[in-house]
Amino acid sequence: MSPLRRLSLTLVVATLLVSLVGCVGPNKLKRGLDQKLNQSYVDSPLVAQLMFPLNLLRNHLAVAGDLLIINPTYWWSDVFRGQGTPFEYTNPEVAGAGLETEPMGQGDTE
Repeated sequence: MSPLRRLSLTLVVATLLVSLVGCVGPNKLKRGLDQKLNQSYVDSPLVAQLMFPLNLLRNHLAVAGDLLIINPTYWWSDVFRGQGTPFEYTNPEVAGAGLETEPMGQGDTE
């Protein structure tokens, strides 16, 4: 078996094993990163697109951190409290928020 095939197989098996280890939870790392990515897209779509490869890596690391550390910690405390922990979302801040924006193709057709 070639080294690349062995590495691919190892990554697939490791991903499957990690998915069985983690607990459900608030996914604070992943959702926090999603909010930052959303804000960066609102601020500058071009920069957000250029950062996309790095963001893929950050997403994977955030999911791994949530599965292995954050979610199990919250899950056990939530089980004993009998209530889950919510993630508080915030909307991105838009420059010139007083401006009304319309979706593409929804403008006046005069």
